[in-house]
Amino acid sequence: MPARPQGARGFHHPGHGFAVRLRVAGQYPRVAERGGAGSPAGAGEARIDVSHLSERLVGGAPPAPRRGKLKEVLAQVERELITQTLERRQGNRTHAAEELGMSRWGLVQKIKEYGLGA
Repeated sequence: MPARPQGARGFHHPGHGFAVRLRVAGQYPRVAERGGAGSPAGAGEARIDVSHLSERLVGGAPPAPRRGKLKEVLAQVERELITQTLERRQGNRTHAAEELGMSRWGLVQKIKEYGLGA
């Protein structure tokens, strides 16, 4: 995890989750520096907009699923994640299972359950 720039102490984040996402994407120091983080807390609000963020952070999140029962929504998200991972891994189930953190057998069962493969 990158170290916070000296001027970022006291910088007000719009939410802890947002700050964590920035750190994970490796964007925290750049955004803090561009956003005016050198000013002391309470002296003014730094604004961060989409132009400050990398394409990886902005374009990486799939759209939120529609309303529904939790089980149905989770199944929809799981199906989409498996589909995207298989595409990225060019259909290689072993590599897709490793990336997803599951066994190959478990992935094969999910593929059958969701009717994803021949």
